[in-house]
Amino acid sequence: MQSQLFCSSISYLNFIRNSLIPGRVKNLLFIFLISSLSLSASRGKALLDSAEKHSLRKEYKKAIQCTKIYLKENPLGKQPEAHFSLSRYFSLQGQTEEAVFELQAAFKDGFSAYALLLNHPDLDQLRRSVYWTYLLTEFQNIYHNNAYFYWGIYAGILFIILVYNLMLYVSTKDFTFVYSALLLLFSWHYEMFRNEEFGLFMFSNLTGWTYCSGLLNPVNFFISLAALSLTFYLQSLLRLRELLPVLHKLLNVLAIVFTLFALLSGFSKIQANALIFLTVSITLLFYFVVGIVSWSKGYRPARFFVIADIVFIICVLSILFNYFGIVDSVLEVGQFKARHIGLISFFGLITLATGDKIITLQKEKELAQEKALEVLEQKVKERTSEVVQQKQLVEEKQKEILESISYAKRLQEAILPPEEFISREIPDNFILYMPKDLVAGDFYWSEKLNDVFLIAAADSTGHGVPGAMVSVVCSNALNRAVKEFKLSEPGKILDKTRELVVETFVRTDSSGEKSYSEVKDGMDISLLAIDKKNKKVLWSGANNPLWYLDGAGMLQEIKADKQAIGKTDQTKNFTTHSITYAEGSVFYLFTDGFADQFGGPKGKKFKYKPMFDLLQNISQNPIAEQSKRIVSAFFKWKGELEQVDDVCIIGIKLP
Repeated sequence: MQSQLFCSSISYLNFIRNSLIPGRVKNLLFIFLISSLSLSASRGKALLDSAEKHSLRKEYKKAIQCTKIYLKENPLGKQPEAHFSLSRYFSLQGQTEEAVFELQAAFKDGFSAYALLLNHPDLDQLRRSVYWTYLLTEFQNIYHNNAYFYWGIYAGILFIILVYNLMLYVSTKDFTFVYSALLLLFSWHYEMFRNEEFGLFMFSNLTGWTYCSGLLNPVNFFISLAALSLTFYLQSLLRLRELLPVLHKLLNVLAIVFTLFALLSGFSKIQANALIFLTVSITLLFYFVVGIVSWSKGYRPARFFVIADIVFIICVLSILFNYFGIVDSVLEVGQFKARHIGLISFFGLITLATGDKIITLQKEKELAQEKALEVLEQKVKERTSEVVQQKQLVEEKQKEILESISYAKRLQEAILPPEEFISREIPDNFILYMPKDLVAGDFYWSEKLNDVFLIAAADSTGHGVPGAMVSVVCSNALNRAVKEFKLSEPGKILDKTRELVVETFVRTDSSGEKSYSEVKDGMDISLLAIDKKNKKVLWSGANNPLWYLDGAGMLQEIKADKQAIGKTDQTKNFTTHSITYAEGSVFYLFTDGFADQFGGPKGKKFKYKPMFDLLQNISQNPIAEQSKRIVSAFFKWKGELEQVDDVCIIGIKLP
């Protein structure tokens, strides 16, 4: 009754608080205004109580006078109860027109107690007047307009929450929002069948399917489905299967119970309204306990559900207390009953709870990602440390290997004949020696026995370290064939060298028997013997041919025997070829490395025919110039490609 006065007083209090009035004066003004407000409220209540007492004593004039004084002292705000009381007093006094006027004023101020209007005994005389039908029509028009306004707000709020939940489901794919939407939808249908005015607001005619030809009690059916949806919603929201499996099983039992209630509502003879309502009320208390337990376990989204449940339980209790006569009135706002207020508050709060669940899951996901990242970083650090250690170990091993290979290179270079030795015997010569790696399988060899000068270009099996090891064996075998066995004929030297190489790879067991290993390594070789004293040139080759320039200036070829220096299935003696000695003749000894090199515009092998033509073209040039031309042609052909094999080419010009 004092709402407008209260609001005005609050405005005055705010004005005083924000003014420049000294603090003590402000406090005194605050006390004065609050006291005035309290006195005004007390006086207003006293006037209305006094009017009611006068009415009971049939002192209607005094009752009218007290009520008018109250309305005069409280001109602001709506006073539907005061105008209704004044209408009663005028009706009892017999002043019908004044009673009609005050009742209309009560209607305008929002009076909505239709049952009180129809049944209050003080209005009996007014109900017998000609104005009564008009008053009822006016009341119903105002009442229904107000009711539709409230139901529009109610339906609009529920629709917004429904659409919001569906949109969140589309964006998150979380079924919690589906259960929330179903809960709201079933509650909406329950209210349509529970409240005729709301049902008529939603649909112009519900009578055709309200009870589905007597086979369905829609009130019980939809409240059971709503409770079932709430059960599934709670399981999903609070993640009970994961966090509280025991409570999850209990809620499964409740889901079965509400499913049975929904089925039983299909039998019109079973009136389970009270049972269902009581079960739902008790279940809400149980859900409240579930929410508290989940909240106590540290699950934050449960707090919004607990608050929502508290609000709804308060509204339900207000209905129960009114039903059992514990309280005289129930919570209402306009046409909104306690359950409407409770449902709107409940759905709004559980939507916040579901949103908080999404936020919580996102934070848990981010936290899990951070932890995973930390674990990954730790593993990366550990692996990096291991890699660094392994890298250091590899570098150390690589250094040792390189040092070993470098030493092996020095050893291999030591077995090669000195260039001074070759130049002393044949001054006009070139030796093109290009290993693929630090050490090589190719090597050149030279020796002198009596007056015979021997020189060879050899290609041991493989390249790199394995080829270098085989080259040492083959070089040693050549030395023994000449120095130990005193051989100077190239074919016989190669026969003995093959014999010595094969013996090198023979094993002798404890009984003295020889067993041949699977090693079939050996070498290809082009061996030239020059006897300047007797004017003789002899040559023999294993797989590698001899090219030489004859007296007419044409390059000729002597083909080699098609067998290697090493273990073979069928062996024959190597052929010794005799060549006419002529001063100025040029001889070329070589391995296959140059001809097998990939390169050129199509990345193909150089091959022997182009190599033959190259030597033919440069054969008339000085020997030193020929070496440069061969090297230039090799690197031009190879380009950016990798060298595929060792290269060894020897050119000598007879004096």
